[in-house]
Formats: sequence, C-alpha cells, structure tokens
Amino acid sequence: MSVIGVITVYKCDDCGKIKVVSNETDEAVFSAEWFTALTKEFCPDCKGKVSNQAAILAEEKRRDAFKALFVTTSSAQKEANHAVAH
Repeated sequence: MSVIGVITVYKCDDCGKIKVVSNETDEAVFSAEWFTALTKEFCPDCKGKVSNQAAILAEEKRRDAFKALFVTTSSAQKEANHAVAH
C-alpha cells in the first residue's frame, strides 16, 4: 500500500467553516489566513473577533509553553547523550 496524498480538513471553532488542505500551496494559504494551534482553529473572519481573542491568547501561551518544554527536554537529552559518550 502506498500513500498517494494526504487531505486535512480543518473546521473553525467559532462559525464551523470548513477548509480542506490537500497540498503545499493550500497549506501555505491556510497558514497565512487561519489561526491554528494545539486545540483551536479560527477562520479569517472569526480570528479577528474580540470574543475569540482570549482563546487565541491562551492558545499562544500553551504553544509557547510546549515549545519551551521541547527545547528544555531536547537540551537535557543532548547533555545526557554527551555525558554518556564521554
């Protein structure tokens, strides 16, 4: 069996608008227009709504914390690997 393509379907968490992404061009347009994070997606019309700004800020904090954890874990693993090698 071979994977010929991957189709990702996103749904706005506010209005329910659907966006289908099936190639790199679609992904680039989607990333530029939509807000997407770990648990929320908002379409271009909804990401600017005041009512969604708290959710967007919370998602950005969650994403930053996740990135910081990954960097810390990655650095600790590199140090451990270095210590074992020497």
